[in-house]
Amino acid sequence: MIKAIVTGAAGRMGCSIIRAIHQTDGIEVVGAVERDGHPLFGRDAGEVAGSGPMKVRIVYGLENILERADVVIDFTTPQATIANMEKVTTAGKAWVIGSTGFTKEEEDNLRRLTGKFPCVFSPNMSVGVNILFRQS
Repeated sequence: MIKAIVTGAAGRMGCSIIRAIHQTDGIEVVGAVERDGHPLFGRDAGEVAGSGPMKVRIVYGLENILERADVVIDFTTPQATIANMEKVTTAGKAWVIGSTGFTKEEEDNLRRLTGKFPCVFSPNMSVGVNILFRQS
């Protein structure tokens, strides 16, 4: 069983990811992270996502739950991703990054660091956009 932490857990993409994981065999949500002061802090991540109770509370501070996971799934903001970069790389966890809006320098830094452990870094995972990138 793959154990996943979802950052940006109460956002549109975070909720979609939690629902998808809930419906997928072989992977489970073991942690859900949001920014400090988020109004849904402390709520059950499955209920927030609309997939029913999961007994996983939305928390602040990835470092407090990182040891539970095999992979961190990050669809947040560049600032949040960068803030978590050292934590995830130091822990050597696999990382899926779908955040958008990075500067060229930030992207280069992410690519350099993520080359040391399993990572998917795709700021736009839309099939249509990736087909356009491939054709250009």
